[in-house]
Amino acid sequence: MVRSATMKTLLANARRVMPGGAFTTYVLDEDVDLVIRDGKGSKVYDVEGREYIDCVNGSGPMLIGHAHPEVVEALRRAVECPSNFYLLNERGIELAERLVGVKEGTKKAPEKTARVTGFFTSMFGRSAAKAAK
Repeated sequence: MVRSATMKTLLANARRVMPGGAFTTYVLDEDVDLVIRDGKGSKVYDVEGREYIDCVNGSGPMLIGHAHPEVVEALRRAVECPSNFYLLNERGIELAERLVGVKEGTKKAPEKTARVTGFFTSMFGRSAAKAAK
């Protein structure tokens, strides 16, 4: 594979700052090593624009593919509405309900409540931890 100066520089930088020049123990041989620029669906593209079928698939969690339109749209909607107001807001309350596992009309499981109380204290303060009890 013929490599551009950009690809060679990125690979050299990766080998300099990461063990094996990779994020994980999955290391490609130097003659086929590459740097991915982006992905869409089942395809990924290297920094030189070559297309590949992503057989690694994000090591499993990317079952719906890269940049799935529904996921991209959900993320776009989420970032358009700030979530850190420091005051009560609907999304914060929804998150707290999910973390505690409590929805309207259900009972709290004591072991679940005990586990998340420490989390709420560290993330949301003592008043939120009291509410989780």
